[in-house]
Amino acid sequence: MTVSPGFTRFDEAINKYYHQVTDEAESVDMEYLLKYSNVFTSIARLIANHSEKPQWKSGDKYEQAGKALYQERD
Repeated sequence: MTVSPGFTRFDEAINKYYHQVTDEAESVDMEYLLKYSNVFTSIARLIANHSEKPQWKSGDKYEQAGKALYQERD
């Protein structure tokens, strides 16, 4: 599962803030990271507790793998 801000490509503006070899723990916005983690956790919990199993969109490259996975669990 991936949660993203909706961008469709990496451009100069995104690369300015994306993971760099010079990243240091002190530069991490911990308040934002906590909010992001809470949203991710909430989404995962909603999906896990939903009565219907999640399914891939028809024609998606992972559709067959998803079907095989769920058939094994049924």
